[in-house]
Amino acid sequence: MKTAQYFEINKDRREWLGVRFFKWLPASSEVIQICVAPGDPRRGKANNFGIYTISQMTFFSNYMAMGYAVPCSERIYSKAFETVLAALR
Repeated sequence: MKTAQYFEINKDRREWLGVRFFKWLPASSEVIQICVAPGDPRRGKANNFGIYTISQMTFFSNYMAMGYAVPCSERIYSKAFETVLAALR
């Protein structure tokens, strides 16, 4: 049984928030975030290209509660992961 859930930034918010993907495991206190493109750099948020973790509270308060994160497939998440990983190599 898969417990991981995958999300991406809503297409309407990508200019502002960038192209980001998330992998959330309910049993974990952290969420994996993939930032493919950072978006508008003047908004006081992390604008880092790469793969890193954020706290579950940050994910829920900054993305889910605001309706900015929408579900996506594991395939889309994995493709973004591999794209960023290849660029970092």
